Amino acid sequence: MSKYKDLKGITKESITKVRYNDDGTSASIEQIGEEMRVLFHHPVKAIAPGQAAVFYEGEDVIGGGWIKSIAVSIVMSSCHQKHTDVGPTVLGLDYYPLDSGRFWVYSIHQTIFNSVTIDTTFQMKEVIYDTMHFANNVIYQLYRFYRSDSTVPWPAQPDSVWTLTSNNYELDIKENDVEFVRLAFPLSNNQTWNGNARNIGN
Repeated sequence: MSKYKDLKGITKESITKVRYNDDGTSASIEQIGEEMRVLFHHPVKAIAPGQAAVFYEGEDVIGGGWIKSIAVSIVMSSCHQKHTDVGPTVLGLDYYPLDSGRFWVYSIHQTIFNSVTIDTTFQMKEVIYDTMHFANNVIYQLYRFYRSDSTVPWPAQPDSVWTLTSNNYELDIKENDVEFVRLAFPLSNNQTWNGNARNIGN
């Protein structure tokens, strides 16, 4: 490592470049022994063993190495080859399960600041209702219901319908044709991400 002595025991966010003219892709990197595990947050094309990868934190180079193997994650080392599979549990995909019929109920306290401050409380329910297939992607229909409190039955028809898509890098939700990144994988404590990354410039 050129900026840090090592990264053992921590997961670091970086911009990772795999070729000279590469703009870089956000990734989580973790040092395992003398190797680095790299999990890109977005798909990266044309990666092959033998290529170099360089990790940046802002303008600073914090490390690099040679790609030795490719799976769901990339394992790199200067002298050892290791194949590591990252399953759904490690990535955190089961934190937001997407099976049909799954639902979440939120108790919400909303404060609107205008010429008059308005405080309201209500409940919202989100339901994974159905799935669709488009261009090799699975699209989940998310039904959203509202009620004033738990003493009132949920309405028969949803207030609105959103869509969700998920992969090994992120969970995206589309609301009124605007896409937001709801979760970034792999999940970790104190992790942050740009929820508006999919709608910048819209």
